[in-house]
Amino acid sequence: MLELLWLSDAYNRDSEPLKTCVKTDLDCVTIRFEGYDNVHDETVILVENRDGVPHVIVWGNVLNDDPTHVISLKGANIKHRKRLCPPLGGDI
Repeated sequence: MLELLWLSDAYNRDSEPLKTCVKTDLDCVTIRFEGYDNVHDETVILVENRDGVPHVIVWGNVLNDDPTHVISLKGANIKHRKRLCPPLGGDI
């Protein structure tokens, strides 16, 4: 699925919105911005599933063939959150 949208500036409302394309496939989500590409004229942000863990891959330099950042979201899994209170209905 392909979605085109205009991304407003989060800090400067007087700035021009950025034309953005979000594409979802079975194995990844890609995000492209008008005027920004990698060395192969492809997406600059890719989100993929690696063994059940989302990973964000970023090409932050148009001259680099390889991504500049690969970010695992393993640590963002809510199972790592510590409970401050016992579950409702449980003994205290």
